[in-house]
Amino acid sequence: MLIIPLDKKISKPIYRQIVDKIAKLIESDTLKEDDTLPSTRRLSEQLGISRQTVVQAYEELWSLGYLRSSQGAYTKIRKRPSIVKKHNRGKMTMDYEKEIIGKQKAGFINALIKTKNATTEQTKIIDMSAMDLDSSIFPVDTFRKTMNNVLKQYPPSLLNYGDPQGYRPLIEWISQRMLTHSIDVFPDEILLTDGISQAFELLVKLFTERGDTVFVESPGYRQALSLLAAHGVNVIGVPMKVNGMDLKVLKKKLEASVKMNKRPKFIYTVPTFHNPTGITITQQHRERLISLCLDYSVPLIEDSFEEEIRYYNRVVLPIKSMDHHQIVFYLGTFSKVLFPGLRIGWLAGEKGIIKKLTALKKLTHLSSNTLTQAALYEFCKAGHYERFIKKVNDHYASKMSTAIKLMKECLSFDQVSWHNPSGGYLFWLKVDVSSENESDLLKLCEKNGVKVLGGSKFFIEAPESVYLRVCVSSTNIDEIKKGIRILSISIRDFLTNRA
Repeated sequence: MLIIPLDKKISKPIYRQIVDKIAKLIESDTLKEDDTLPSTRRLSEQLGISRQTVVQAYEELWSLGYLRSSQGAYTKIRKRPSIVKKHNRGKMTMDYEKEIIGKQKAGFINALIKTKNATTEQTKIIDMSAMDLDSSIFPVDTFRKTMNNVLKQYPPSLLNYGDPQGYRPLIEWISQRMLTHSIDVFPDEILLTDGISQAFELLVKLFTERGDTVFVESPGYRQALSLLAAHGVNVIGVPMKVNGMDLKVLKKKLEASVKMNKRPKFIYTVPTFHNPTGITITQQHRERLISLCLDYSVPLIEDSFEEEIRYYNRVVLPIKSMDHHQIVFYLGTFSKVLFPGLRIGWLAGEKGIIKKLTALKKLTHLSSNTLTQAALYEFCKAGHYERFIKKVNDHYASKMSTAIKLMKECLSFDQVSWHNPSGGYLFWLKVDVSSENESDLLKLCEKNGVKVLGGSKFFIEAPESVYLRVCVSSTNIDEIKKGIRILSISIRDFLTNRA
């Protein structure tokens, strides 16, 4: 007789108690392969419950693989593989890195993991390494109210899959908003993305195959460099000078690539508040850059992630504003103005390419978060975005002014140089010692209580000198003052000890 104690006082359904008890008996080998279970009628009479409850339990056990039906309508035990518990798994037999991923890609990914997981044990350290934003000024209440209003007033269909190109009213708003930067594009020439990174990756996927060549600034945005490396793209660096990408070097590289029939698939640039140098290139430089792209028939990707973060009203129009021949692809984002977790950016470019990118996006993402895009549209339509931009610029201008003053006071060493950015969140310091000393200098800074980012991560090839990227975005005024003083002391002591 099959004994199954039941407790009708607990919340667990009776059929589920039967399922769990029989499964446990099978797992413990008390019930063995091909043992016959009582008929549903007989077990229901034995347990004093309805036959339908036993039928439901048997059907559940069958779907889990514990039972099989045989001739004569007998229900027999089937010994299925045991359920895996996280604490008693067997030894992994597959070498994923060698057999599946490949050593080269695995090595690259492992380096990313190591970088991401690198943390400091010092809880009081001032972190000026990451370009995180100051959460104290996030428009949380206003955006919450906007989101609530959307949920109350919009139809339930908003929560279904949306247009993969993005929420149309927001696209149209962006189309009009870009006119403030003298970029005049149709809504059909805009694709909404989950931040600039997705926009850039879609272009990489569409424009390149493994082994293709692209030109980038060196130093350049390390996230873009990592993404290109992950896709197996051959990255050629063009040196950055004080006024932007070295166009003489760029022209020579373009000429050489054409001769070798290896024309780059695109050129990637961050012309405004460049990451990591903070440089904003001039109008004349932009004109020469787009002219070279036209001469050699190479698309230009313009990353304008900090376009709105201006402190001193020095306006240089985006390169896209001069794009008469549809060769520039402009990347914009709300993440560096409102808050990074919003993850809404956009890509503006030639209509046919936008259609292809939309199809490519749909292949992996189906659609973006329509709810968030609708809320952002309502936020912008109500004028909150324009008002918040002014608040953001005042807030960070105060931080940057404080930092500039302290940098001049504390870092006036002959072996240290930088320039004052006109916007954005960062400084780029050059220390005139061999780049081999970078790790030691970073460790000394962190030991003393401030964390900055080593510049070698932003170069295609190792630089000759040490460079440091210093961000003021997530720190408050007091932390900026203390952090820069600690940084200056660390650099001074490092230089003194080397003398």
